[in-house]
Amino acid sequence: MTTEQSRILSKLIDASWEKDQTSNSYAARDLYREQYYALKRQLIESMGEDEFIEFMNMGSRMFAPSK
Repeated sequence: MTTEQSRILSKLIDASWEKDQTSNSYAARDLYREQYYALKRQLIESMGEDEFIEFMNMGSRMFAPSK
């Protein structure tokens, strides 16, 4: 992951968290949702769709409960 992709990912994680926080106003959550989807598109464009999907799948496997 490049430095720029890492920066986008960090902002994406923050926006993802904030968009679901009920302590934020509806308007603020809507703005965070817009940011989230814009950042996600930006990261996909930067990484490429296949690499983004693989990155997300790898993250899901890392945080999946152990069997």
